Amino acid sequence: MSQWVIDASLALQWFLEHESDRAYSLGVLARLEDNEAVVPILWFYEVGNGLTMAHRRRRITLDQVTEYLGRVEALPIRVISQETNTILQLTRLAQAHSLTNYDAAYLDLVSCI
Repeated sequence: MSQWVIDASLALQWFLEHESDRAYSLGVLARLEDNEAVVPILWFYEVGNGLTMAHRRRRITLDQVTEYLGRVEALPIRVISQETNTILQLTRLAQAHSLTNYDAAYLDLVSCI
């Protein structure tokens, strides 16, 4: 079993039909049966917010939000905790790679697996 770092934008494509590259993200989802996804705790906030925004924009119903969150809960996803000092260093990583701090949190996890 290998571990993959997945970000929220990839996961949101699993549920939002008209997203670009959806076929790729669904392929990743299918392969999670044999692999484990690792994420920062931030991932859950981002997925929840993405579904909330999709509901507000009338792309999905509230029942779908609840259903999708239940499906997320059942996935083989493991949170890797990042220490405060690591989180505070994300700004440097973000600057070095022209990323947001949020994306740097995912990049930092690559060194943890």
